[in-house]
Amino acid sequence: MKLFLSYSYNEHHKISQVLEKIKNKIPEFKDAVIWDPSINLKAGDDFRAEIKKQILASDVYVLLWTKSAADSPWVLYEAGMADASGKPIVIAVEPSSPKIFDVFSKYQIVELGK
Repeated sequence: MKLFLSYSYNEHHKISQVLEKIKNKIPEFKDAVIWDPSINLKAGDDFRAEIKKQILASDVYVLLWTKSAADSPWVLYEAGMADASGKPIVIAVEPSSPKIFDVFSKYQIVELGK
């Protein structure tokens, strides 16, 4: 299984911890291959084209929903691409996460707790 991981770069410092929580909540994700734009994209890459390619190649799009994510044009682009392509979407929320946009309310929500 391949997961496309989407989050605001402002949350980069905690993404490993968040990913572990998600994997504990959804056992099917335990051995998943993770595609993380902040790690896998390199200078000189066509970011939009590569993100689209990787979302289409993924089995599931996983979004860490935070205030920074809600304000990030890249996160919103990625989420829109996943939605438009019909990918299964899992949205991870923390107690401090802002309200999820209505358009995302139809997807699986994983509450990470404290």
